[in-house]
Amino acid sequence: MKRSFFVDGPGRPMAYATIDVLGQMGYVVNLVVEREQRRRGMGRAVMEGLASWFQEQGCREWMLYVRPDNVPALALYQSLGMTAGRLETTWRVTRRQVETLPRASGRLEVSSLAEADISALTRTFGLIPGKLNRFAEHPETHWLRRLVDPEHPEDVRGGWMWVRPREGVVRSLFAATPAHARVLLEAGFRELDDVDELRVVTGDAVLEARLGGAGARVIMRTQEMRGPLPPETKTPGREGPGGDATGGV
Repeated sequence: MKRSFFVDGPGRPMAYATIDVLGQMGYVVNLVVEREQRRRGMGRAVMEGLASWFQEQGCREWMLYVRPDNVPALALYQSLGMTAGRLETTWRVTRRQVETLPRASGRLEVSSLAEADISALTRTFGLIPGKLNRFAEHPETHWLRRLVDPEHPEDVRGGWMWVRPREGVVRSLFAATPAHARVLLEAGFRELDDVDELRVVTGDAVLEARLGGAGARVIMRTQEMRGPLPPETKTPGREGPGGDATGGV
């Protein structure tokens, strides 16, 4: 369950953070600092407090996503022991652009994830342990799909995707090749039959080159930052009700 923490100021919060816990991973969903409080150590103070809170929950690592051009934020997170991981791009992709991807040479099917798939997918694609389990608890808002080779149904290496149907977003796309990605994306369009384009998030450089060459538009890029939790410091501030939040450092 997500939680929010606030640093109160005169009349309104000076900063807030939304966080989640996935197994032994602490996930900073959002960290927002009021403009006039930036460059004054507020972001560091909040992050140090969140680190302490994560440690109390039994976490050993933490992570977040940040825009790769946010140099001050990157410097802060690196100073706290985080290193850069997967660089992801959000694309706006049409059906016609998907059709430019190569076709798969063999028969592939797209099916819903079964509980038995989760461990293998987590290992194969280096996912955060517990992430897919959490998503699977909310099938109405988190559609989890994987590629299946009928001749080798146990092999999960073909790929998978996480679809947010209400937003028309393929929030995560992992595919062995652009041809495998085409099968997944075509399935996404079939399931969301009233959309003309999808927002697709991927960190696959080969697929991204194909999409860009076909005219797909970049919406934004995000850099994964993760690392071991630093030594315990202090608590983060007033806790508020959990829930989604938006914003940036």
